[in-house]
Amino acid sequence: MSDLFERKLHDLSQQTFDSQLNTINDSVKQRLRQSRQQAIAAIPQHSKANANAIVINFPAWLSTVSTATAFASIAIVASLLWLQPEFNNESNVSPLDDISILTSNDEFEMYENLDFYLWLENEDSAG
Repeated sequence: MSDLFERKLHDLSQQTFDSQLNTINDSVKQRLRQSRQQAIAAIPQHSKANANAIVINFPAWLSTVSTATAFASIAIVASLLWLQPEFNNESNVSPLDDISILTSNDEFEMYENLDFYLWLENEDSAG
């Protein structure tokens, strides 16, 4: 019901404005146009350029939250890298190499026999 009331009020206001606009004589319309042009000319040029720019105002607390989140993320990543387990010299495979293996489209046949290939490499280096 509120939407219907607002629509009727808008239509009535529009009709009243249009009918009163037609009763204004040309000299008043001319003075209104001149006043408008003077007001526009009085606006500094840099304000005109910035008037079309999109300005997004974030709440002040959002800056604090985003900064804290960024620092926490950096601390987590740094601690994960710092506390990363040491790899033994026999296997030079890092956990990041596993990701490339899992995401590749290669056949898994070679990876199924990976223990055999490591044993064969150790035998070659020892003998």
